[in-house]
Amino acid sequence: MLKEDKKLLMMIDVLTHVILCVGVAFNQNSYVGLTNMFINLCDDKVTYCESYGLHINADDWPSGIIPTRMRCDQGSDFKGQDIYTVCQQLGIERNLEPVATGSMKSLIENSFRLIQQQQRGLFESIGVITKDWGSKHHKEAMLNIDQFTKTLLILIIEHNKRAMKNYSLTPEQLTLGVKARPVELWKYYCDKVQSPRPITNKQQFLIALMKNGTAYYDRKGLHFLKRTYTADIDEIPDFFAAMYINQEKHTPVEIKYDPRNMNNIYYVNKSKLVVFKMNPRKQENKGYANLTEQEMIKLNAQRAALDKEEKNYNNLLYADGRSNIKAIINESYTDILPTDKDMRENRKLEKSAIAQSEYDIASRIGIDTSIEEFSNALPETEENLVLSTPEEVIEESQKEPESVEKVKKKPDMEEMLKNIKMKGRRTNRL
Repeated sequence: MLKEDKKLLMMIDVLTHVILCVGVAFNQNSYVGLTNMFINLCDDKVTYCESYGLHINADDWPSGIIPTRMRCDQGSDFKGQDIYTVCQQLGIERNLEPVATGSMKSLIENSFRLIQQQQRGLFESIGVITKDWGSKHHKEAMLNIDQFTKTLLILIIEHNKRAMKNYSLTPEQLTLGVKARPVELWKYYCDKVQSPRPITNKQQFLIALMKNGTAYYDRKGLHFLKRTYTADIDEIPDFFAAMYINQEKHTPVEIKYDPRNMNNIYYVNKSKLVVFKMNPRKQENKGYANLTEQEMIKLNAQRAALDKEEKNYNNLLYADGRSNIKAIINESYTDILPTDKDMRENRKLEKSAIAQSEYDIASRIGIDTSIEEFSNALPETEENLVLSTPEEVIEESQKEPESVEKVKKKPDMEEMLKNIKMKGRRTNRL
């Protein structure tokens, strides 16, 4: 009837055969599936059924009671330490029946069988599971979890109201006109014998259903399952504040958490519930919102496996790099020892070589950096070309250098005119 096999848990009163609560989940032998049933124990059944569009009276399904004793089989969910702690906190005595003794819990087995028989005829060809090897229930399934739960609630209400055939009534019950119906028998024994313990504090009851865990506190907050949780400064207990001031590191703290949603973890301080929320500003918390405990554990395991793989990869990378570096060092060995001679000039050459080759931006973007004559350059003209005659060159070379102290003579006017005439006879080298 579902795309995945559902798991159904029910709690039935031994004396009256009334179904007290039910839990539906996809978790096989899990703490979550079992506590789903306990959560339904404290639900107002009228409100609960109305959420599925069903209308009942308060007498049709008892609500808000805590059983005195719970008899169950040797399943791992019933034997676990977590559910044992829950029973202790709620004051429920847990009795585990011996293995392979189905007759000692025939009431619950018969109730399951009856519900399955009622479902089989209704859900034929739309996902009912059969023992036939050719069963196609996975391909024929049509109901979702809400639709299945609604049909289950109808069957439970019908069970609680149904007249039981082979139930023995006492003479007093016959005299009072009590009928052999689970809800009427429940009302009779609550009035005449003893009413079960009521759930007086619903919040305390639900807190008891949370799992216990050990977190570690430091100045950054509470750390649990590799995530970081913080609370408002006004809500942090006094010893947390003292721990922050004293800078104590990695201090264990007993906490509670709901494995259905790991956004919050809880600390009970003097009967007050302190809520620690997953800090969204922490990088390690990114993408971990609204996950279950199992999902978070699975992701942590995947990350641990990845870290191990990456560590091996880094070790190989490190070894390969060191091997190449040692090869370069071995190639650099020479019999000629270095000296500090011409160190400055050599450093300039190295800087120039690095600048012009390895870090030259122009060459990296494909621009030619060589300097050559432009093909369209204009030739030099006579106006900007001044040449000296051979006589002037010889005369200039034969001149004695003047001393600093020697006073320059006044230039001869005839000599100046002669030089001017000679410079007028210019010849273009081009």
